[in-house]
Amino acid sequence: MPGRISEENHSISSFIKKCNLSDSILIVGVNRSLSTFVYFRNKNNQSDRTYVKIFERDVTNKGFLANPLKQMVAFEDPATKSPAPFSDAPVSLSSAIPTSGQYVYYRKKDTMTPLLLENEVGGGGEAYIYKVFSGTKCAKIFKADSNSELKMRKISIMCSKCNLLKGIDTPIMERIAWPEKMLYNEHQEPIGYIMNLFEGTTPFSDFAYDTFEEIIPGVKKENQVTMAVNFAELIDFMHHNNVILCDINRGNVMFDKNQMAYLVDLDSAQIADQNYYYPSNVGIPEFSSPEHIYDKNFSFKRKKADDVWILQMLLFHMLSPDGDPYATTKDFDDEDRKSVV
Repeated sequence: MPGRISEENHSISSFIKKCNLSDSILIVGVNRSLSTFVYFRNKNNQSDRTYVKIFERDVTNKGFLANPLKQMVAFEDPATKSPAPFSDAPVSLSSAIPTSGQYVYYRKKDTMTPLLLENEVGGGGEAYIYKVFSGTKCAKIFKADSNSELKMRKISIMCSKCNLLKGIDTPIMERIAWPEKMLYNEHQEPIGYIMNLFEGTTPFSDFAYDTFEEIIPGVKKENQVTMAVNFAELIDFMHHNNVILCDINRGNVMFDKNQMAYLVDLDSAQIADQNYYYPSNVGIPEFSSPEHIYDKNFSFKRKKADDVWILQMLLFHMLSPDGDPYATTKDFDDEDRKSVV
């Protein structure tokens, strides 16, 4: 919008007043005054339920956040929170876990709507993954021994923040398999959730020194750098919103043919609400940060620094697929045990 900043802010105010109360508004701007205007407008109207909240991602002409500390965040900082007082033990369900060809249910307004589980597309130690909505989305259905009160309460909170996260940055959220809607069995017991489906992608676990060329024909260093930047962008967005991913590994980072990065398996993340933080009890010893290398389990409160440790390990493998971050630069002679650099 051309003109002075005051005129720009007046134009935005006039536009907002014409919007329906159910509308969400995303403003992309390049001046700090706009960020301040949006911040104070949201704050001053936070108790007004009829107010249309503005989701803002204020960037400079170089694509950087112009005022990072005032950008809206989805979750509370877990630093001062106590762990959520819910059990991590499996709950007793009233019926067997649904499988392919059977129905699950999700809430649509005030009714439970059936949803057919289509063909199975993956799974792991905790859950099965099925296509839904004619293959446009997928459903994660937890196995009985992985279905706990703590997990389902955490996923429910994550689902409630989905639209807010999309409002903060829709393009980023299209690359993250964030929980969108809870799924239930016929007894209305929570058993999983709906998330994005990323077809045409390859898990980073398939990338190795001798497979890069197969996956990316004519691969060059710029391809590897593109992978690293696109991957780091997702972690940065999650950390900005106080989401600590905890279980980032080669299997849940995906790449498409253009080296665009995607994240799956987000329910292992640590989040916090106004009262508690919801811990993660999973992780891979190989990617444990130094201060937690001897911890016997993963139930401690995570910090963003723990994610950053994993991030640097994976970035190393993206940029140096023939190397090992733990490898020594010295080799030892078997006969005289003299070190040779």
